[in-house]
Amino acid sequence: MDDQKYREMTEAPVYGLILKLCGPTIVSMLITNLYNLVDTFFVSRLGTSAGGAAGVVFNLMAIIQAVGFMLGQGSGSNVSRFLGSRQTEEASRFASTGFFLALWGGGALGIVGICFLTPFMRLLGSTETILPYARTYGFYILLAAPFMASSCVLNNLLRYEGRAALAMRGLSAGAVLNMAGDPLLMYGFHMGMAGAGISTAVSQAVSFTILISMFLKGRTQCCLSVKKVSRSRKEILQILKNGMPSLTRQGLTSISGMAVNHQAAVFGDAAVAAISIVNRICGLISSIMIGIGQGMQPAAGFNYGAKKYRRVRNSFYFTVILGECALSSFAMAGFWGADMILHKFSTDIRVLDIAGGA
Repeated sequence: MDDQKYREMTEAPVYGLILKLCGPTIVSMLITNLYNLVDTFFVSRLGTSAGGAAGVVFNLMAIIQAVGFMLGQGSGSNVSRFLGSRQTEEASRFASTGFFLALWGGGALGIVGICFLTPFMRLLGSTETILPYARTYGFYILLAAPFMASSCVLNNLLRYEGRAALAMRGLSAGAVLNMAGDPLLMYGFHMGMAGAGISTAVSQAVSFTILISMFLKGRTQCCLSVKKVSRSRKEILQILKNGMPSLTRQGLTSISGMAVNHQAAVFGDAAVAAISIVNRICGLISSIMIGIGQGMQPAAGFNYGAKKYRRVRNSFYFTVILGECALSSFAMAGFWGADMILHKFSTDIRVLDIAGGA
């Protein structure tokens, strides 16, 4: 157990600790949403139907991330409590279980999705004109599903150890690669929609490699091993139970997105594309609030495990106030700058009219 890290998490002033922890988590959440925002920006240049496909495939990514975040939050919350009570071996067991469940679950989802690609894309809200773009883009996202789901777990495990800065490095590298890869593959190599999908898939694999290297190099308190995966039904159910709120949030995001896409499709591809753009922008703003909340979680977990309940309460109240202030400020900026922001994503007057009214 890293004594210096333990003292920091359980003795440092709560307000300063949360500000330190939430900085990297906000950046990490912004980067996670930046993948979708960057893809939407470049894909929209291919036309209205292609822009609509970005919104359809976003729901697919939300499903994959829902699995990853459920297992990451479910295992990570246990990890922080065990580390807070200095039970490193138990923490490693939960970390390994969450990671390998996500790796296997993401792989299974990818295989099933590719086998039923066309009906899957229709279920997510594709129209007949959007479908070819969605199939191409979605295929590469499904190939990367194991990396995407397990990266969510690795990110959460690092964060719950109080090492969010390490998680940020892996996510940042992938985001930068995706931002460079999109225009290069889509327009430089004239690969169109396939270029966007390949760029995103490769960037997810790179992020995964960097994140898991933190564990393989011994820079973490937990270690990952197949041998440490729990065979206890009780422990697996505990991971699923703790991760259920995250699954519900992400799952409902995907379900509502599918429902909105189906309703928007009645009004044509322009409506689907407009909804896609608005959702990406709103997601970027809300990710700030989520990042602040995630910064509080390791502090709460460590101190709960150390039985310092007053610090847990103080962490909660400070996070609520900080989050409300930040979210209100960015929401107001979004209202004032809506037209300027929307024009960055589309030149289709139909899309802009619908997005502006959404």
